[in-house]
Amino acid sequence: MNGRQQKLLAILALAAACASTAQADERPGQRYDLDIAAPSDEAMVFSNSGDLSVQVAVAPQLAQGDGVEVLLDGVPAASPSASLEVPLTGVARGRHVLQARIIDSTGNVGSVSASSMFYVWQASTLVPTRHAK
Repeated sequence: MNGRQQKLLAILALAAACASTAQADERPGQRYDLDIAAPSDEAMVFSNSGDLSVQVAVAPQLAQGDGVEVLLDGVPAASPSASLEVPLTGVARGRHVLQARIIDSTGNVGSVSASSMFYVWQASTLVPTRHAK
């Protein structure tokens, strides 16, 4: 073995030692099963005000410092919190997509739920109230 090969082996050994040390120091994040419990997928929500409550199911229980963040149409709807019920207000009529994700204490995104679609139904403001004859 020549000097160049020895240096290459020494570098590879050092890199392997650094990698194993880094892996030992990393704290693996908690993995969660995460699901939108309500409204259910393809649900119709009747709300003239657009107010509704999103309920998230998480297993196992959230670790201290971890929080649930609900996304409405890809945009965070509220700050991450330990609460599994998130109130939404003023949601416009039509189709919407919900997703939930876990944010750990350092702000990193952990587990992400599957997307769930729901519809908001609101009474029309264009049709005047009809009176019975």
